[in-house]
Amino acid sequence: MPNPELSLKEAMDGYEKSLIEREWRTSAGKIAETARRLGISKQLLKYKLDKYRLR
Repeated sequence: MPNPELSLKEAMDGYEKSLIEREWRTSAGKIAETARRLGISKQLLKYKLDKYRLR
């Protein structure tokens, strides 16, 4: 059940982070493969990995 105390932005960020984390692990930390699986550019993936402190 979603946390009613979260804002929409916080909820979306949490969901995005979980998707990126899952694909990052599945791809064994390969930027190009993770970006391809997520349908985003490598540059955007690098930004989001830093944003969510995943690397």
